[in-house]
Amino acid sequence: MAVTLKPAIGDEFFNRTELISEMVNTLSEPKLRMGFALVGPRRVGKISILMEVVRLLRERNRSSLFISMGIG
Repeated sequence: MAVTLKPAIGDEFFNRTELISEMVNTLSEPKLRMGFALVGPRRVGKISILMEVVRLLRERNRSSLFISMGIG
């Protein structure tokens, strides 16, 4: 697997389907007041997961999407 500075998208994800699906389904449900925290060591794909979830939510026309990126 090649190392790149670009985030992974679509088919470039490996073993993340369940996580991304859970996040998209949960965040798509307007009655749920729930969020997610992506925590892990550097270069494991946290931002790639976030960007893929945002892309999929935008495809579902979730105009009320709110994202907070706490770094530190």
